[in-house]
Amino acid sequence: MKKSVKLPALLLVCLALAGCQANKNSQNRDAVKAAEKLATTNNQRQQLELCHKQLEALKLMQAESYNALFSEFNRVMSGAASYANVRNDISALNQDTVDALYRYRVNSLCSRIDQALLTALSRQDDSLP
Repeated sequence: MKKSVKLPALLLVCLALAGCQANKNSQNRDAVKAAEKLATTNNQRQQLELCHKQLEALKLMQAESYNALFSEFNRVMSGAASYANVRNDISALNQDTVDALYRYRVNSLCSRIDQALLTALSRQDDSLP
């Protein structure tokens, strides 16, 4: 049975979102192109869209946290785009390993975005009379 050559769907949506929200540089265009070649699931797309919305909400609540997390988001997406370009040229075992690495990076980043937003919201609430 032939192993699928597609990146995990969550990673692909990340690539697409990075291209949509970041500066229009060539790395982001490459990330979008890589993502467009591969399919995604609705559930994974919804999870990542929520992550992205939370990042944008953080921009309004706490610019410092947003800037750091947005930079990391772009860095992860750039790495994912580079990986997508060579993924088909590596062994299935290495694909599984690196796919898991990017799933971890994306999930970890989205968790930190969620926590930063929650913290910003709770601090804002503390300042209310």
